[in-house]
Parts: sequence; structure tokens; C-alpha cells
Amino acid sequence: TVSGNLIGCVGITTKTTSVYVNALPVVTLGTITSPLCTNSPTVALVGAPASGTYSGTGVVGSIFNPSISGSGAFTVSYYYTDVNGCSNSASQPVNVSLCTGIIETPNLEISIYPNPAKDLIYVTLPTEEFNNTTIELYDAIGKLILVENVVSKTTLISLNNLTKGIYTVRVLSEKAHTLNRIIKE
Repeated sequence: TVSGNLIGCVGITTKTTSVYVNALPVVTLGTITSPLCTNSPTVALVGAPASGTYSGTGVVGSIFNPSISGSGAFTVSYYYTDVNGCSNSASQPVNVSLCTGIIETPNLEISIYPNPAKDLIYVTLPTEEFNNTTIELYDAIGKLILVENVVSKTTLISLNNLTKGIYTVRVLSEKAHTLNRIIKE
């Protein structure tokens, strides 16, 4: 119903019309396998329907370039507008790492005791971590002093031939490494 007032004349008229509500287009963005390394090759982005636009850190045209994004967590988005002017989008998370080759995991359950120590230290590892694992001991200036191959859950390291001071114990496994400081009294 439409009513109006034109120079003192009031009129009411009824008119029926159809209103079309278009559904939003279904928009998808192909999965981006991550984590990627900053030196990984570029990734071709695949969005549907075709002829939309991509955006996000590291996105150039329809390519994601991890060397441009650098390391971090990012979101890549694909935007599409159909012939009716209806718009929708899809997004994918992307994780990019420096990929230095070894992941440092501070929560690796390694126990080094006693600390401070006089004659020896015990290095205890989780049971599943001692295969292909080494323990390295470095002095205060970073010189490698000792390398021990781990053969059981607990490894005994003698400090008898070392001078008093601060040392770094590096435990290196196939999955991770961790650094701990000890004091030799």
C-alpha cells in the first residue's frame, strides 16, 4: 500500500509487486597446505567461482608467496561478486615458518640435576626421545667440550675435568632440541 499527499490531496492506492531476493553465491577457496617455509615455492590460489579477487599478506594476484609474507600466521581470502551484485567470500589460514631445520621445543620434558653440580650431572629424557639423541656440553664461550650418545632414559655426565663456571647442555634429537644452563661448582 502506498499513500501520498500532493498539494492537499491525499490518495491511497494499492499495487502488488514481486521482490526477488537472490541467494549469496557459494564461494570456495582451495586448501593451502601449511605450514610453509619462507623459502618454499609460491602457491597457486584456486577460488570458485572464477573471476574473483584474492587478498592477504603475501598474496600477489592469484599467488601466495611465502617469501613476501615472511614467517607468521596469515589469512588468505577470496572475494566474488555475481551478476546480480551479490558478494560472498571464503578464507583459509596459512602458517609460514622460518624452517631453520630444528624446532626448539621448550616443553620437551628434560631433567638435568643436580644444578649447581660438583662432579657429575644426570640428564633424564622422556622414554620416546632417547633414540638417535645426543647430549652436547659447551663452555661459557660456546666451545663444544663433550658429545654423548644417549642410550637410555638417564645419562650420566662427568664434570670432574672441568673448571668451575657456567656451561650449556644441548640435547639434540630427531624431533627437537633444547638448551639448558648448568653451574659447575
